[in-house]
Amino acid sequence: MLINEALDYIKNKYASSCNLEIQQNLYLVNDKKTKKCMIYFITFFDQETSSQKAYCNLLLDELGLDLSLQQAIKDVKMESIGKFLTLDMNKIHDTRLLFQLIDQVFLIYDDHLIILEDDHDDSSYHETAIPKKEIRRRKHIHAAHPQNPKTTTKEIPEKLREMYALAKSNAYYEWVPNFIRQGKFMVDYEDDYPWSEDYKSYFPCYYDMPPEILRGYFSWRKKVREGEYLPIATSLSYLYVYELLNGIGCKDVQERFDKLEEFVERFVRPIAHDQRMEDRVEEWIFELALDMHFPIERVKAYFPDGMLKLDQNLMTLKKVKEHTPSEIFESIMAFSDRSFYKSPVYKKEPEKTKEIAGMIIKNAFKDYRIKKKTLFSFIFKGQRTTSFYPVSNALYERNKEKDILTYDIDPIRIYHLDKYNNWNIKAFQMEKCDSKFIKGLIREIDRFLRAYFEVGRKLKVDDAFDFMEPYEEMAIKDYEEKHKQMDFNLASLQKIRYEAALTRESLLTEEEKEVEVKPVVEKEIDDQDQMTEVIIKKLLKNEDVTSFLQEHHLFIEVVADEMNEAYYDEIGDNIVEIEDNHLVLIEDYREDVEGLLYGRK
Repeated sequence: MLINEALDYIKNKYASSCNLEIQQNLYLVNDKKTKKCMIYFITFFDQETSSQKAYCNLLLDELGLDLSLQQAIKDVKMESIGKFLTLDMNKIHDTRLLFQLIDQVFLIYDDHLIILEDDHDDSSYHETAIPKKEIRRRKHIHAAHPQNPKTTTKEIPEKLREMYALAKSNAYYEWVPNFIRQGKFMVDYEDDYPWSEDYKSYFPCYYDMPPEILRGYFSWRKKVREGEYLPIATSLSYLYVYELLNGIGCKDVQERFDKLEEFVERFVRPIAHDQRMEDRVEEWIFELALDMHFPIERVKAYFPDGMLKLDQNLMTLKKVKEHTPSEIFESIMAFSDRSFYKSPVYKKEPEKTKEIAGMIIKNAFKDYRIKKKTLFSFIFKGQRTTSFYPVSNALYERNKEKDILTYDIDPIRIYHLDKYNNWNIKAFQMEKCDSKFIKGLIREIDRFLRAYFEVGRKLKVDDAFDFMEPYEEMAIKDYEEKHKQMDFNLASLQKIRYEAALTRESLLTEEEKEVEVKPVVEKEIDDQDQMTEVIIKKLLKNEDVTSFLQEHHLFIEVVADEMNEAYYDEIGDNIVEIEDNHLVLIEDYREDVEGLLYGRK
C-alpha cells in the first residue's frame, strides 16, 4: 500500500523531527516542535463508486513548486483543503514523486528540523529487542567486511569525483536519467574497500551515497561478478538490481534476465532471506519481459509463481462447479488470515473439516446472490481495466519502442500496450477484495462445524451470515451420504438451529453459564501465561504496551501469535493485531475477552 511506503519513508528519514499519529483511517504527521500537522493521509470506502479512496494532504503551495513537479502532479491533484495540497493516492503510480513532495514539505516549512541521513537510525536512546534474523544478517556483513575505514576528501578516487559531477539535480524527473548516466559511467569500475556498515535508503542512487558506501558497494559488486555473493545492506543490493534491469553490466538483453534470476537464486533466497524482495524482483523480471516486448510464451515463462497461484485460486472460486471441495477450501483460505487452522474442530478432524467446509463454500458460491451478484462477484468485485506501469517503484528506463501488443497471461489477467506506448491491465484488483466478508464467512463455517461435531467452545452467531444455514445442512447431508459413515441425524441439525437462535446475544446459555462459574481449583500459572494476562489487561485499559514488550525483551510478532493462539478456541478469531508496530486489541472482541478474564479469576 502506497500510504505504508510513505509512512515508512517519513519514519526512516525524519524520525527525530516529527510525530506520527494514527486514528483508524487517518494518519497524521505532526512537527515535533510546533505540534502542527504537516502531512496527513485519509482513507475511506466510497459507497457511490464501491471503491476504496485514499488521499494525501501536504502542507504545500503548488505555485511554490518547480515547474517539473507542478506538471507531475497535474493529473493526481484534487481540490485543495485550506493550505494543504490534496492528491489522489489511487492515481499516483510512482512512489518517487510522493517522496519528492514529502521532502519539499520538510524542506520548505520546517527549516529547524533535524533530518536523519538515510543510513542513520533515530538518535534518541531506547532499548529495542533486535530480531535474531537481523543479528545474524549483521554478523554476516561484518564477517564479510571486517574493517570499516572512512574515506576522507583527499582519498576519494577520481572516478567517483567525476561520477558525482554527472548528476544534474536531485529533482524528481532527474532520478532515472541521473542513475542511467552515472551507472553507465561506472559500469566497469572496481574497488577493494573493506566496509561493514549498514545502509538504508528508498530508491538508492549513486549521487546521494557517501564515498565509503559507494566504494564498499563497488567492492561487493566486483565479487558478485566473479561469482562470489557476500552479505550486504538490502538497499545496496537493490542498487545492483536497478543496474541489471537497465542492462548496466550486461552484454545483451538475455543476460539481464540470466543475472537477475541468478541474483534471486544465489543472494535473495540463501543470504538475504527476504521474501518481500524475492516477490518484488520476480515481478520486475516478468514486467521487464513485457516491456521488452518478448513473445507471449517467453513472457509467461517469467510469470511469478505467487501471481500464478493467486490467479489459480481466483479461477477456482469463480468456477466452483469444476473443482473439488478440498481445492475450493484451499483457495478461499489463500485470501483469509488462515486463523481457521487453529480451530479445535480443524485440529481434531482436518481432512473431514476441509472437505465439508469446501462443500459449504461450493454450495453457497453456486447458489446465493447478494444484490443480484454471486458471492464471488460480491467479494472480489470483478475484473477492472487500469493503467499499468512496468517495473514501477524501481529506477528503470522504459522501453521506448511503440507497438500494439496484447498478452493473455491467463483467463483473468490481460496486459495491453497501445500505439502511444501506454500499458493497461485487465485483472482482479486485490485491494478491492472484501477480506472482512471472507473472514466472517470462514468464522461462520467454524461456528457451525463446532456445534455439529460438538468440539470446542460455542461461538456467537453473526446474523449477517444466516444465509449460510441451508448450504451448511446440504453439505452435511452430501458428505454423510457420500461416505456412508453414519446415519444422517436431522435432530442434530435442528438442535444447532435451536441453539443458534438462543446464542445470538450471548455466547453461552444460562445453564452453561452456571457451569462456567463453578469454582476452579487454583493452580500455578507459569510466567508466560502470567505475562500474557498482564498484556491483555493493559490493552483492555487502552494502554500502549510497546515499552513493556521492549523492557521484557519480547518480540511483538511472537506475543501476537501466542495471544491469538491462546484465545482462538474461545473467541474463534484473532483478538489482537499489529498496527504500525503497535499491538492493539480488536474492539469487536473486547467484551468477550473481558468476560473470559473475569471467568478465570
